[in-house]
Amino acid sequence: MEPEPLTIAQQLRLRIEPSLEATVRIMVPAGSLVEMLSVQADGWVQIRAQDETSAGWCRRQMLDAARRVSLPVFQSAEDRMWALVRQYTGRTVYERGVKAAGLERDTPVIDCSGWVALLLTEAMTAENASAGEEIFDPADISVCHAWSDRIILEIEARTPLLLEGAEITATNLPRNATIGLNGGYFSWQENYPRSRGINHIVQVLPRLSDGAPYVSESYPGGAGGVRLTPLADWLSANASHIQDGRAWAVDPLAMARASRTG
Repeated sequence: MEPEPLTIAQQLRLRIEPSLEATVRIMVPAGSLVEMLSVQADGWVQIRAQDETSAGWCRRQMLDAARRVSLPVFQSAEDRMWALVRQYTGRTVYERGVKAAGLERDTPVIDCSGWVALLLTEAMTAENASAGEEIFDPADISVCHAWSDRIILEIEARTPLLLEGAEITATNLPRNATIGLNGGYFSWQENYPRSRGINHIVQVLPRLSDGAPYVSESYPGGAGGVRLTPLADWLSANASHIQDGRAWAVDPLAMARASRTG
């Protein structure tokens, strides 16, 4: 018996083969009917839209998320991120290559990917604890422990939304967006090549008191360290990267299991 076609509420990006690094072949628009042709044990599914002759691949999490019209507010996740921001902003130094363990030093230190990884993993773990069930799969939480470019790539492969360059605006960004930037070439990248050249990452989150959007990041340089900036100011300061197509935004909390969010 042929499987029933599925209707997607958000677009799908289908790759030419089941690999994070594979080229995106087909963009299936929201509202399309799709069918699954095969499913791999590692979570990749082969998809064909009913009005397409060729097929492509995406992760099962992306397909599930694309069938969902919208996300709820994950209040426990946001509460936990804001608590961490309040605890470490202005008192934590940037140090490249140092992850969450660096926060235990007398003077806390952490790099940009370590900081975003901490915010995301703590947020999703807090949401699971509050709900008393795995809203976020532990395997999906674990992929956030990575370098800046890989965090973006892993979330991108599991969720429908990807904003690039000038698409990144205050209006378009999801409530809890993660943004990766290509800030130019640095000598240390010689031994650590980066997908898209992404070498900085930041986290958007709403202020608890009024929902105003802010950007939290661990920033290198003389005035660096963990800092908090209103989203509008951050977008203005990084306008050259955004307009030049050297910025990418994803929606990490869209990794929530579709069966747990309706």
